[in-house]
Amino acid sequence: MVEPLRLKASSSHLAGQEVDGAVSMSLSRAWAVKKIQRGIYTGGKVALLALEDTELQSPPEEYLVTMYGSDVVLSDVENGQVVALISCGEGEGKEEIIAFAAHPSGQEIATASRNLMLRYWDWRSPPGPVEASTAPLSGRSPLSGRSFRPRCMRAYKAHETPVLAMEYDSTGTLLATGGSDRSVHVWDVPGGFCTHNFRGHTGIVTLVAFHPESAQRELLFSASDDCTVRVWSLREGGRAGPGGGGGCCLQVLTNHMSTVTGVGVSEDGNTLLTAGRDQIVSVWDLRRASPSAPGSTTGSFRGADLVTLVETVPVYEELEGLLALTEAEAQAMGGFGAWKGSEYGGRATEAELDSLHAMRHTKRGAGRKAGGGDRTAPPPRKGVFVLAGAKGKVRVFQYEPKTDPFAKGLVVQCVAEQAPRDTCPRGLSGILRGGRRRPTQLLAVTTDHNLQWLRGGDLAPSRVVVGYNDQVIAVKYLPGLGGGRDGRRVVVASNSPQVRVFRLDDLSCECLLEGQHTETVLAVDVSPDGRWVVTGSKDRSVCLWQLGPAAGAESLEEGQDGDSECVAGSCIRRYEGHTDAVSAVALGRKKAAYQLLASGKPGGTAVAYSAGADRTLKRWLLAPLTPKPARHRDLRQKEANGKVEEHGQGKGSAGAPSVPSTTEASASVLAHDKDINALAVSPNDALVASASQDKTVKLWEARDLRAVGVLKGHKRGVWCVEFSPVDRCVVTGSGDKTVRLWSLTDFSCLRSLEGHTASVLAATFLRNGLQVLSAGADGLLKLWTVHTQQCEATMDGHEERVWALALSPDGSQAVTGGGDSVVNVWEDVTLEEEEQALRAAEAMVEKEQSLQNAAFRKDYFKAVRLALELGRPYRLLKVLQDILEAAPSASTDTLSLSPTSSLSTALDPYILEWGDADILQVLGYVREWNTNAKHAMIAQTILHALLRLLPHARLKKCCASQPSLLGGLLAYTERHLARADRLIQGAYLIDYTLSGLQVLFPFPAEEASEGKGPRPHTEALALPSTPGPEEGMEKESRVPESGEDGEKGESEEDAESTSSSSSSASGEEGGGEAEELSTQATSSFSPSQAAKGKAKKKAPPAEQSTPSARLVRAPRDVSGRRQGARTRVGARAAAPMDTPTPSTSRGSQVQRRGRQEVVEESVEQRREERESQGDAGTRGKRKANGSTGEGRGRRRKVKV
Repeated sequence: MVEPLRLKASSSHLAGQEVDGAVSMSLSRAWAVKKIQRGIYTGGKVALLALEDTELQSPPEEYLVTMYGSDVVLSDVENGQVVALISCGEGEGKEEIIAFAAHPSGQEIATASRNLMLRYWDWRSPPGPVEASTAPLSGRSPLSGRSFRPRCMRAYKAHETPVLAMEYDSTGTLLATGGSDRSVHVWDVPGGFCTHNFRGHTGIVTLVAFHPESAQRELLFSASDDCTVRVWSLREGGRAGPGGGGGCCLQVLTNHMSTVTGVGVSEDGNTLLTAGRDQIVSVWDLRRASPSAPGSTTGSFRGADLVTLVETVPVYEELEGLLALTEAEAQAMGGFGAWKGSEYGGRATEAELDSLHAMRHTKRGAGRKAGGGDRTAPPPRKGVFVLAGAKGKVRVFQYEPKTDPFAKGLVVQCVAEQAPRDTCPRGLSGILRGGRRRPTQLLAVTTDHNLQWLRGGDLAPSRVVVGYNDQVIAVKYLPGLGGGRDGRRVVVASNSPQVRVFRLDDLSCECLLEGQHTETVLAVDVSPDGRWVVTGSKDRSVCLWQLGPAAGAESLEEGQDGDSECVAGSCIRRYEGHTDAVSAVALGRKKAAYQLLASGKPGGTAVAYSAGADRTLKRWLLAPLTPKPARHRDLRQKEANGKVEEHGQGKGSAGAPSVPSTTEASASVLAHDKDINALAVSPNDALVASASQDKTVKLWEARDLRAVGVLKGHKRGVWCVEFSPVDRCVVTGSGDKTVRLWSLTDFSCLRSLEGHTASVLAATFLRNGLQVLSAGADGLLKLWTVHTQQCEATMDGHEERVWALALSPDGSQAVTGGGDSVVNVWEDVTLEEEEQALRAAEAMVEKEQSLQNAAFRKDYFKAVRLALELGRPYRLLKVLQDILEAAPSASTDTLSLSPTSSLSTALDPYILEWGDADILQVLGYVREWNTNAKHAMIAQTILHALLRLLPHARLKKCCASQPSLLGGLLAYTERHLARADRLIQGAYLIDYTLSGLQVLFPFPAEEASEGKGPRPHTEALALPSTPGPEEGMEKESRVPESGEDGEKGESEEDAESTSSSSSSASGEEGGGEAEELSTQATSSFSPSQAAKGKAKKKAPPAEQSTPSARLVRAPRDVSGRRQGARTRVGARAAAPMDTPTPSTSRGSQVQRRGRQEVVEESVEQRREERESQGDAGTRGKRKANGSTGEGRGRRRKVKV
């Protein structure tokens, strides 16, 4: 019976018990990048920048200035973390910087771009966050806790062609530039003009340098690819003003046969040293090169020996850097001051050298002519210089005069040299002083873009700053050494023959494993105890490295305070036997097997496996490494004879020590039909899995490499394979964009996880096999839950494909590396995000409650602010509506449709407090509200206020990020405007209809005689006045009393009765319809107007079509509603259509405003009439009701 595969963790796992030293936790949900390691140097010039105003600080503030692509990067000298980036533009318009120079004070940096512009940068002002372009590099400096944004102070054109070399003088007031136009310019930095323009080189100027005592001697040296060095005098001929000129060439030095790459001046300023790729160092005497020496700008001198050649030193190495040290610096570095003596058995003192010079002057002076002058100068003083070249090792030379008074030349000898194990196989490109923080060290720049600090004396590397990683191919976590904490270091293999060990605390490089591989390292694996590293390379070899404490370190986990490193590595054995590149290696997973290997006792079972492009899988036995003493004696004897020829030694790199090698593998098998990409060893060392480009994964017995099974199912080549730490399954990633889980019992596919958009290049288990973390060629990391087959999270941290993925032993960290030369350190932030979400929810609830409280207390300022912070558009809408309702209206007349400007003033104090982000947010809400006719009025009110209060430039700036915002507002605003126009047209149509139905009657003659004039026919649209509380919901119609208006009232009653009788008699002719229409038309008037209308006589039918019409209510009885319904059609048929028709076209804004003013004036007149006639009408009504019963019978109620 086949044992079922356990895909779920046991109850002990879920309970949090320890499993294999790791505590099982809940499922992971999110990961985030915590640290980034990018490069800071891709080739070119390197400078150390120290700030003068920090001399009293401990330690002083010092930075590295390097070229990174087309930018200049300033980074911390301790760990290489970037603090500032100088870049000329972004995107397609970006300018490439090709040269720079650091000011002696450290406050300023000058750069030269390919577009011929010379710029001066204040890189420390103003302090602030790093620009976006520096974020991809490595972030802020953890040492200084600050970052800077460089600011360009001034810029101007320097040369007609690009500038290739530039340098400040010791005072910082002059800047020399050399360009490809074969000229050298000297610039006045404070004034910004050219002081000298030197021409004479026949090739491109590659190097410029001032004399250290430039204030006194005013000498400038320039080197060109014409193999010459020219010495320029800045004083000869007078200093020129703006525009250039002045100065002269004192002498052309032609001792070199190749390009000069280094220039140095001795401590006393009298000796010039030049080094080039012709493998020699030339020593020149500068004592006669005074500014007053005769000469001309054409190069013909009256005295041709102003700068004389003293000595030519062959070094048999192409030189790339030269550094002249002072005697104090040489003695401080230890060992350099212990110079060897001369052939007379001792070193000459200063007094002896002076006496020797006097003797030489005495003998030669007798044969000179009188007045000829003394042309014999004392020989140069002793000095020390350091060389760096193509062989990759640093050498220190000492020169001093010969003790023979009649001998010429100098005694030059090497006093210190790097050991072969410390050399850089790929060569050096420069050498600098160690700086103020490390005054006793040197800084060497390697051709593989690393910066190494070398200790004085033995010149051993003390610290390494990785300048550029290139493509990261493999990454492995290094378990804690000596019982230390796990996960503090990672081993990284990039596109180079060296392997780097990084400390995760600050991502600084602790040591380099180099010297044995001659080509790119493709695979790396680390033993469980962290003491052994195995590497496979394109050079078809496998190397075994042993890690241990570096020299001077007290313990494996200490050494932070000293210059020595806490970890160092050395290659102890090479395994050769593959016929093609080795692309996969693996070590056994049992710790006990490596204890015997470290002790050197026989019987060890530690093994390593390798596979590659030759399709073979090999098993190597890691035997004890203690050699026999007799063999040591033989080797020492051969070393003394200079014939070290050990059988079986590996070739290694040039200058690297040879190590024992073997070609005998304990087992070998032809495993696949195509290249093998990955190897994995089971936790119990029982099985070995190999993944190949032939789309299969094969399982092998670890002891004899006997085939066990084949996992088939992938449609493309398989890139990675790994065993589960607790279950009998493996996980694989393939070029078919899938991650698969396979059973080790029946070799079937259990799960297929799909989601990547490109090949899956790496995959690993986490959370004790409950989840899988995968990385692909799409630059993404995906977190999968095995049981649900769901992707929990997708993380983006790389711009190119992710080649390498490693998980820390405790499962809380992960390290990835990819083709974008970036090493990312990821951390599980599930708990942090859950806590943050909980805190955010609590804060949200508190703010919601505060918003409700503020709205209830009518604290609208706080309510608006909270609604914007919470992103609650509906709450904000309600608050703004409350603000508008609470605002005092500009007009109390409900008939007037006042414009939005009268309401938007209430929002002014709130809008003026909004920032740009708030304005953009509100405009987004307004766009949504404007699409709904229900909320369109308040949306237009807010939009009107914004356009009225804010400048258009600010609104344009706010809407720049969302250009489609204004388009949405404009579309619906046009719709609302069209709807308003249609409403106005409808109002005109009502007027036309009422006029056509003869509802409008002429004004009485008495009103015309009073001067009131005809009233507009739109008066019929006036709303009824609201009755007071004492009048109730119903009112009786008022009848004028006798007396002053008695006669008028009686006549009106007679007319009303006559009209009523005539209406009853003509029921079939449509009188009921006329009464109903008259009643409906007059229902918009107030009760007082209705009473007055009933009291008047009905005008003759012939006069109803006159222009001065007046609306009069027709009488109706108890059955008036039904009667009106019966007669409505007849009234429509009898109504003449000769009334003048108002215009139905769209009225202009001026016409609408005039119409509104006329309506408001008419309503005001009506209100005055009601107030003046109120008392008289009441008295007439009471008299009519009290005198006769007929008046009481006519009393009827009118609804308001």
